[in-house]
Amino acid sequence: MALKNTLTLTSVLVLVAVLFAYISGMTAQQPAELIIRNGLLVTTVGRADADLRIRNGVIAEIGRNLTAAAGTQVIDAKGMLVLPGGIDPHVHLTPMRTAATLKGADDYTSASRAALAGGKTTIGNFITLAANTDLRPCWPRRPIWSRNRQSPT
Repeated sequence: MALKNTLTLTSVLVLVAVLFAYISGMTAQQPAELIIRNGLLVTTVGRADADLRIRNGVIAEIGRNLTAAAGTQVIDAKGMLVLPGGIDPHVHLTPMRTAATLKGADDYTSASRAALAGGKTTIGNFITLAANTDLRPCWPRRPIWSRNRQSPT
């Protein structure tokens, strides 16, 4: 069972990496359209055995047995999950770089770039709390630097 789960996870990660590499590396030499066939497509509304059409790096259509135009690249994803992107809900970010920031520490910008390079579309910063502290009152005080690119107040 553990081996099967490992193989399934590996298949998902490989497919996400291939998709990301394809979409992020599109050039004039590559076809403007990609169809991913026969995968288990996972979306916000559920899962479905379906094909996925991507045009110029944007999801254009989801359906069964999509017709490929001339020059369309087709990937067979049979037995694999097709995901819109990975989510990392627990990252440790440095809100703002200073002279005291350790080498290699990520801020929102560098972590977002690294996440995208790895196929992640969403990251969630870990919030440090003292023992027995309720998270709800702390959340509104947590600044969102990535939205306004300004220093915290």
